[in-house]
Amino acid sequence: MKKIIATAGLCLLASSALAQSAPEKNPFYLGLSGGQTKIDTGVTGLTGTATLDETDTGFKIFGGLKIDSIWGAELQYVDFGKASLKGNNGDRFNYQGTQYQFTSNNVDVSLKAKSYGVSMLAGYDVSKMFRPFAKVGLHHWKSTESVNSNAGGASLSDSGTDLFYGVGVQFSFTDRVAARLEAEQYKFDSDKVQLISAGLTVSF
Repeated sequence: MKKIIATAGLCLLASSALAQSAPEKNPFYLGLSGGQTKIDTGVTGLTGTATLDETDTGFKIFGGLKIDSIWGAELQYVDFGKASLKGNNGDRFNYQGTQYQFTSNNVDVSLKAKSYGVSMLAGYDVSKMFRPFAKVGLHHWKSTESVNSNAGGASLSDSGTDLFYGVGVQFSFTDRVAARLEAEQYKFDSDKVQLISAGLTVSF
């Protein structure tokens, strides 16, 4: 009798383990989202006619794998748009504790940024339709700074690999189609870029 009970117990444990490790339905997904970006340039103390615009429209293309009911993995490409600083001869601004002055008119300094990233996600199905989640990952970024003015122009590129993280919620319309809202923050060396986006995902 003890052997029968022990065997039954092992079968129940095995069944439970198999159920927990069973593959997710439609485990792969693709998505597209867009929203507002804010590139923290570190520029302050503008004088004269100088203006600074650190916000733009960005977009993200991503794809992922639902590992189980909690964990997932994701790949993504993000275009953060650009930030711009404009001014004329005699205008001043501060950058990282140093004051600079424009020496030409119609100066336009723009900073564009893009990145490729990979992340791990952890979420929980509060209901069949509502799933909050958090993510953390690494992204390889590239930024391009361009300067144009009456005196001429120049450009400079930089790149690196840094951390990014974020939180979001997903609203499922069907087993395969869902909407997603996210707030993410990316490091670019000592600079920071924020992306608040909304989009759709399709599972298959």
